[in-house]
This record gives sequence, structure tokens and C-alpha cells, in this order.
Amino acid sequence: MSRLKISIGQFSRMTNLTKRALRYYDEKGLLVPEKNIITNYRYYTVEDFKKGIKINSLVKVGFNVDNVKKILEAESHGDMDYVKTKLKERCKEVNNEIEKLEGIKRMLLNSGSILEVVKMTNEPVIKTIEKVRVLSKREFGTYGTSCTKLIADLMHMIYSAENRKKDIKIVGPPMMLCYDGEYVEEGADIEMAIPISGNIELTDEKMELKYLPSVEVVSIIHKGPYSTLCSSYAKIMEYAEKNDLKLVIPDRELYFNSPMDTPIDELETEIQYPFIRENKIKE
Repeated sequence: MSRLKISIGQFSRMTNLTKRALRYYDEKGLLVPEKNIITNYRYYTVEDFKKGIKINSLVKVGFNVDNVKKILEAESHGDMDYVKTKLKERCKEVNNEIEKLEGIKRMLLNSGSILEVVKMTNEPVIKTIEKVRVLSKREFGTYGTSCTKLIADLMHMIYSAENRKKDIKIVGPPMMLCYDGEYVEEGADIEMAIPISGNIELTDEKMELKYLPSVEVVSIIHKGPYSTLCSSYAKIMEYAEKNDLKLVIPDRELYFNSPMDTPIDELETEIQYPFIRENKIKE
């Protein structure tokens, strides 16, 4: 008995995949229909229909064609661990996207006008930061994900069973040191550090106990969501230009409270940007 043959139009309507998408998937080898060698018409089977539904579902949740192909190939070979891993990775990406969108929503709802965000900051000042002993860990990643992960790693080390027996104290707010000269969305060079006192036993070879050097910085206290920190950086840039200062990296962000237990509009962050004096600061 011959298999049911479904025309591209019927297949498009039943799977909610456009003809353009179906032709594209055919070109990519993702969903290849039978072709009549005389008319060149495309025909799909019931098995193609099942595959088309899966493709549509995966595309809707944000997978590109290459990833869809790999996931379906893994499923066909019974490698469900790979499939579950890719779904979990995409879920994590979606959560990050939701956080970004929630931040945008809060800015739109709470700031009155997005052009007035600059008013949320104080004015920059110059100050000297004394050298400070910190436990730190550095990696390449994204700001939101890496900062959270690194802080968790550091806190886990400080409060490990072995280190709880020692007289270790956190003596300052956690901070981020950024070593990139520009904004890097992925693969940013990030170091998180926590000032501590006391002897600590390190079991993570990527962690380091060291002194951050004394440095002269342009400092500003920012109050509000992390998503609006750019307004404070803008004030630092203006101040540096006005006073003939050359800003140098790594700059530091000190976090005085946490979004885990503080309303985002009440978050306080100090930005410390080191500089080199090009001329005497103007009065």
C-alpha cells in the first residue's frame, strides 16, 4: 500500500510552517520531502508531519536550524541526555532574557521618563582607595551569569566546613573588577572579589588570595537597578573629560546590598574608576 502523500500547501497549513520555511528546511537538509522528478512537486509523508511538528516547536522556543537538526538527530539515535541538556541550556537562556525584559519593564514603569534616569545618580568625586586583601576568582563569561556564579563560589569557599573553623571575616562589600576596555556581551573578562580577614584554606585552584593595590579613582554612588548603571558611567566620563583625566582599567563596582533582599530601586552600587592625571585637575 502506498504511503499518504501530502502536498506542500496542505503540509504548511497543518504544521503552521510557511512554504518559505519548508523550502528553507529542505535546503538545509532538515526536512526533505519526496519530489516528483517530472513535476518537481514536493510531497510529505505522515512521518514528515510528525517531524515538522517537532521542528515548529523547537523553533518557537528559540532554537536555530543547526541546533534543531542536532537535537532531532540525537533523538533519533536515542541520545536523550543530549536533548535534555540542550533544553535545559535554552531554558537558562530564556530566564536570562526574562530578567533583561523585566529590567526594561521596571525602568519604563518606575523612571517616569527613560531620559531622566541620569537623575538617579550622585556626583562623581575623587578619592584614594587603600590596598585591600581579597579572595577573588576570575573567568570569562556574561556579566549577569558569571557575577552570580563567582560570588556563589567565593561565599561557598568562605563558609565551607573547613573554613568555618577559622576566624575568617568578611570586611567589605563584594566587588566586580572588569578588565575589558569595551562592553563585551559574551566572553567578558570578569573578576569577583570579597575583602576578608583571617587565614583561609583554598581548595579551588582558580581562586586567589591577594591584595588589590592602593589606587586613586573617580567614585560615584549609584542608587537603582543595575540596568541603569550606564547613567553613572556617563557622569564619570563627563567628569574625566572636564578634568583631563585618563580612565584606566580595571574599574570596580562595589555592591552594598543585594537584589535578593533589597527592592531594585534601593540597590546601592559604588563605581570606582582608576585614572591617570594628564593635567592638573581644573578647579
